[in-house]
Amino acid sequence: MPNVVTVHPLLAIVRNEIQFVVPLGLDLPHWEELARKIIGDFGPSPTGDVSALLSMPFGLRHWAVIDVQLRGKATLGFRFLILSKTEWMSGVDPFLLSQAYPPDWDSRGHTDSFQHELVFTPPTVEQVAIWLKEHDRATLLGGLQAVLDGAKLWHESTNTSTAYVRTLWNLLPYRSRFDFNFSTFSFQPMAELKYQVLPKEALPALLPVGVLSLQQTGDYPLGRYEQALQLAITDGDAGEFEMLLRRRTSRDTLRLAVGLLIAMMVGLVVVSLMK
Repeated sequence: MPNVVTVHPLLAIVRNEIQFVVPLGLDLPHWEELARKIIGDFGPSPTGDVSALLSMPFGLRHWAVIDVQLRGKATLGFRFLILSKTEWMSGVDPFLLSQAYPPDWDSRGHTDSFQHELVFTPPTVEQVAIWLKEHDRATLLGGLQAVLDGAKLWHESTNTSTAYVRTLWNLLPYRSRFDFNFSTFSFQPMAELKYQVLPKEALPALLPVGVLSLQQTGDYPLGRYEQALQLAITDGDAGEFEMLLRRRTSRDTLRLAVGLLIAMMVGLVVVSLMK
């Protein structure tokens, strides 16, 4: 696992048109097309205050952590922190990455790529116990289990939305964090996101299949991960909690099963050739 990752900051100022400030070290075809799509999917220019954080794929081989801020009347600023998906999977915390490098909205000409030192601080059972008291327990744990089961969460915007998704991210198994894409706010639904916060008027009366509202998240059936997590926190079992965080995803399990099957088939062929 690398100690540092290379990050490429890309700025976009959205008024009547989009003005980009591009990092010199970004070697990524179609970056402008990808950025324009995300900006368009985020929604129209606002009339009120806006601050959002998005974390999502940027093409097939890259990931982007995106800060969005209101930069004046009907003007939005998007700051994309782009890194390779391989480096993203080394354990980057999107919240810490965003906080460590505040956007320089006055950049002109180009931006400079930089090295980000990874800081890995796993949550403790004591911290989780506090989080469960700070948030609605049913909504937090229900959302956690729902995301692991493949559901998407569309929640109405509240003052605690960012704290909720940050806690949710910290409670996910390490491997599940890598593809957990989210937005702490957008003006309209972004179909590819697993978690997003929306204004009330943007939430449809009937949600798409597989999408849960805030209320439905709280009513989500108890699952194995949620149950095991609650037991570990109640017992103060740090070892069991760490094992839960290190558990394989279903994709990892399938990959392992396929690998074992191939190894068995190769072994049978070798044995038959030796006879």
